Amino acid sequence: SHFPSPQSSFTFSRASHA
Repeated sequence: SHFPSPQSSFTFSRASHA
């Protein structure tokens, strides 16, 4: 799942790992 928050490194990292 990709989030529309590129500035959210934490969320992006988690989404990529999940």
